[in-house]
Amino acid sequence: MIYFINDPHIADRPPLGRVEGYADQILAKLEECRELARADSASLTVFTGDVFHIKRPSFVSHALMQRMIDLLREWPGRKFTVLGNHDLSEAGLASVPKQPIGVLLRAGVLELLPEDGIVVEVSGCKVYLEAAHYSDTDDPEYFALHNRPKCDVAIKVTHGMLVPPGRDPPFDHIKAEDIPAGADYLFNGHIHDDYGAREINGCTHVNFGSLGRVARTDENRKREVAIAVYDPVKNVVTRRALKSALPSADIFITVEAENVEDSDDLKAYARELAHALQQGTGASIEDLLAGASDGVAKDVKVEVTRYLTEAGL
Repeated sequence: MIYFINDPHIADRPPLGRVEGYADQILAKLEECRELARADSASLTVFTGDVFHIKRPSFVSHALMQRMIDLLREWPGRKFTVLGNHDLSEAGLASVPKQPIGVLLRAGVLELLPEDGIVVEVSGCKVYLEAAHYSDTDDPEYFALHNRPKCDVAIKVTHGMLVPPGRDPPFDHIKAEDIPAGADYLFNGHIHDDYGAREINGCTHVNFGSLGRVARTDENRKREVAIAVYDPVKNVVTRRALKSALPSADIFITVEAENVEDSDDLKAYARELAHALQQGTGASIEDLLAGASDGVAKDVKVEVTRYLTEAGL
């Protein structure tokens, strides 16, 4: 079995709109994944990126790092990760040694999934895995399979704004059908919504949503938190719901006069920031913007940033 876990977004402090105890809640889900992997005798676990939520090293405590190292050290099989935008600074891959994710890699509890791929044997099957780490690119070719050695199945693992047919979110994205054929499976992180599993151009695209429910979106309030489990012998992907995921009512802060159905992204985004400032989180404007930015259109971020700058914040 191969486990695919999307976007844990572990952090010491809760993101905007989340109640206290965020780190414990994420760790509980990761611990459940670990025990499921142990029960399945899973040979491999792959994280699709954004293991951490805050990319500023000074905001990730030694205590949290120790808990993550202990968790992964006791995890069965090999553990790989793709790098997400929250795992990197503006310097890209060169920033890894200075980032929290780099500590896990250096500690030997995680391995970096290579862009030029790797063949691993799982239950007697030769499985080829190839990474596409986060990149601010709009080229579908970047997310295609670039190598295909002799193997039973070829899997691309990505972290990007990949959207299946029939979806048209209000942010810059890449249409999954524009990605050149080649892989048998593509497991994608970055987009937190549950896009399910569907065949596109002969490749099964899988995204069951993020492990970490960061933003107070309508989708995060309603969706089931799940991971993907791939059986190379049966050649089938299974959705595995997590029992440790708390109900949305228990993890999100309810703001007075909040309207969940409000479709005005600018107002909703500004409301998140205002609420955090009123609560005195102690976070910088930069961190507040980062914490509330998931799934928000670029023009919305630009406008809110401009308003804050003009206000002298």
